[in-house]
Amino acid sequence: MTLLEKLQNSASYTEREQKICEYILEHCEQVSRMSSRELGRQTFTSSTVIIRFCRKLGYESYNDFKVNLISDLKQAEASMRTENLNLGKQENSISVINKIAELEKSVIEVTRNRISVEVIEKVCRKIDQVKYVDIIAVDANVCIGDYASHMFFHEGKISNTYSCYNKQLYLALNGARDHVVFLISRSGEFKKILEAAAEFKKAGIFTIAITGKTDSTLAKLCDISLEAIYHRDMEHLGNLVFHTSAKYIFDTITSMLLSENFDSVKELMDTYGLLYHSHNLQ
Repeated sequence: MTLLEKLQNSASYTEREQKICEYILEHCEQVSRMSSRELGRQTFTSSTVIIRFCRKLGYESYNDFKVNLISDLKQAEASMRTENLNLGKQENSISVINKIAELEKSVIEVTRNRISVEVIEKVCRKIDQVKYVDIIAVDANVCIGDYASHMFFHEGKISNTYSCYNKQLYLALNGARDHVVFLISRSGEFKKILEAAAEFKKAGIFTIAITGKTDSTLAKLCDISLEAIYHRDMEHLGNLVFHTSAKYIFDTITSMLLSENFDSVKELMDTYGLLYHSHNLQ
């Protein structure tokens, strides 16, 4: 949950804390430049109360709180730019070319800002411990899974995409403990994906959700949830946004694995290259 979301979901806070939340939300830009003493004065509290509240929100210090506030403001700005890049009727070719380029850049920027380094590192450590990386997806998301599967093979993993419901269930029921499983769903509420996720959870298999909603049922069923940007109101470009964001997440994970295991991956790719090219020359 972002800092802005924590401030907006203030029902469980004390009345004084709710007043602090209201002030911060109404004066985000100004607060990002204030000292804790000044914010205390503006909210009729004190520097001590503000620092204690920041720690309650999960931040080590007031400066840590401000860093996250500034980051959230940048994300919100980038997200707004993304939402404003939808196509209109009969736009000219140059406009379409420029909008799609700007859209993809904005999607990657928003995704990058929302990625937690600690979470991505945890994902990579877990993948390093297993031999198999499975991807559960349906419909248009299968092509994301196929791309990611290809990249995981580069990193020395055995990776497949499962789009058939029966195979997804068999995989879970076979207790594939030497596996890490990614489940891709824009909404995080697709029934068959949820049923597969529930079976993986019962089997104790480590799962990672790639979803547009980090508070979705799928996100709660999985061990880790990674947010891929998705805007329902973008009509036909919604798939482009989600695919661009999900691809960036998978590219980041596989690139980190490459860096961590560079020598062994290079040896694998060199051997593959020799075999592939010798076959094509016959």
